[in-house]
Amino acid sequence: MAVATTIKKEAFKEKLNDLKENGFFIEYKENKEHWKKRLEGLTIPNEIVFLVGSKPYKFRITKITKTTINKIPKKYESFLESESNSYFFAIKCEN
Repeated sequence: MAVATTIKKEAFKEKLNDLKENGFFIEYKENKEHWKKRLEGLTIPNEIVFLVGSKPYKFRITKITKTTINKIPKKYESFLESESNSYFFAIKCEN
């Protein structure tokens, strides 16, 4: 079962830069019921689809962990909607 999410072009460009530099990137999702249901029971590896505009990009999820806002790189903080959650899901994505 693939997971799908929308992402802004600017954020996706940062993800692609990380992919080129490190061989992977991390997608951060807030601890909301919607994401909790979708991610906590997901088998790994699995697929994630990023919708950038109307174009889909598929990647492989290789790991899901939980993290706090102070461990998220500053360049991604502006793309997150809220800092009030106790933790975020960190989804490691590879080609």
